[in-house]
Amino acid sequence: MAAAPLSLGTQFKEELTCSICLELFTRPKVLPCQHTFCQDCLQDLASRKVLFQCPNCRQQVTLPTQGVAGLPQNHLVTSLCERLQNQATLSEETSEQPQSGHRCSFHPSEKLKLYCKPCQVPLCVDCVEEGHDGHPNISLAKATQERRSSAQALISEGRSILESYCSFIRGLRETEKTLNEQKQQTDNSIIQTYNQIVQKLTEKKDHLLSESQQNYNKNLVKIQT
Repeated sequence: MAAAPLSLGTQFKEELTCSICLELFTRPKVLPCQHTFCQDCLQDLASRKVLFQCPNCRQQVTLPTQGVAGLPQNHLVTSLCERLQNQATLSEETSEQPQSGHRCSFHPSEKLKLYCKPCQVPLCVDCVEEGHDGHPNISLAKATQERRSSAQALISEGRSILESYCSFIRGLRETEKTLNEQKQQTDNSIIQTYNQIVQKLTEKKDHLLSESQQNYNKNLVKIQT
């Protein structure tokens, strides 16, 4: 049975996960081969090896004088990680937001009906009088809807960014694949040409050795007669 397709959010997170620590990128650094890893992961890897290679493609990397810290920062990945974290936080806050009609934890006899905008907390009527007098507030239902709208807008924005980023990554992978194929073709051509040259030289050597032997035999016969 075919595996269920991954959700866009899951794909987003996978693309922004360091293949060394398997966590969301932290201070992502990009190598010359365009593969990205956490700065700390690369520093740990570089400290344990004399020759530093990309963990993904094994391309040898010459580190700048500042070491791993001197590698270019992947600002696109940094921005996407921040957006993903913000989206997760906002979604969590929205899902945990008390709904209108829930009882107030400070005044159990009262229902939560309002939302204090400066303090960003749900209120009952007694809460307004006791600690939020004069604070602008709106109905809790409206506040919940606004936060849901904000979350949806952020999710939509994240989806658009993810699609662009995934397209960018696919392009890089296609380019890498093409380069690998071109290198393989070049290597095969070099080996084939080398073998042809060696074969011709071997044939020429054998021919010359044969001629030399024939001349030697002729001259030897002349001397002996």
